[in-house]
Amino acid sequence: RGWQAVLVLGCRADRAVAEFLLPELFHHLAVPHVPDVRDCQELLGCALCLTYADLAVEPLLVPALKQFDAQTQVSASLLVIASYLFQQWAADAKRERSWGSQDSRTIASLVRAMTPYLGHNSAYVRGTAAWGFYEIFEALGPEELAQHIGGADIELLVDMYRFLANNKECRKMRGRLKPVFGGLDPGCGGGRGLLDRLVERSSVLPTPEGSGVPAASPLYLFMDGEFQPTSTFLNLLKDEVAHEMEALFERSDLTQYPSISDNF
Repeated sequence: RGWQAVLVLGCRADRAVAEFLLPELFHHLAVPHVPDVRDCQELLGCALCLTYADLAVEPLLVPALKQFDAQTQVSASLLVIASYLFQQWAADAKRERSWGSQDSRTIASLVRAMTPYLGHNSAYVRGTAAWGFYEIFEALGPEELAQHIGGADIELLVDMYRFLANNKECRKMRGRLKPVFGGLDPGCGGGRGLLDRLVERSSVLPTPEGSGVPAASPLYLFMDGEFQPTSTFLNLLKDEVAHEMEALFERSDLTQYPSISDNF
């Protein structure tokens, strides 16, 4: 409940509070937590990093991503925040028909920090990195982004984007992850409060008589004065990636799975 309270109040943080809160948040993001707590930390990270990018991205998020020996949950959480930022920056630029309000140096720095995770051993970490990497290249355009990133490795980065854009299996994975990332919303803007959004996506227990249970599977249960996730964002992401990865393999292929042969 403590992290739920921090999430609700943190969405209303001014700059001074954010300067105090962000280092504490990234301290906790650097170590694994139970899924319910992690969900709150990720949502708060998305909200604060978007609102106060100058305080969060290059000072905290980029250095954290450069800790390549971090545990899988830690890397996944950081990439979720980075991908959310790319998604929101791209949406803002599309709405304004300009990238003028975005700091190109910050975008380039985050792209470079995310790129190594395209080779991560964990499928859902790799899938998250691929989602964010593709989103920002697709929105900004490889030529435009190349001008900001610079360096001798830009051709390699552009080729990686083209592979993600054109490979059939990569397109299928993005299609599977699109509704998952589309539902990632801290609910800290747009004139609606976080609690409104949590209630909207919750099933309240016990259900009052005469009221129907939401048809869609709720993301939270509100019970005993507490929002309890039915599935955290990382678990949703991991499940979708796992389902798509299963489809890549032909389990009856003896060249891939010789142990199923009668002669094994």
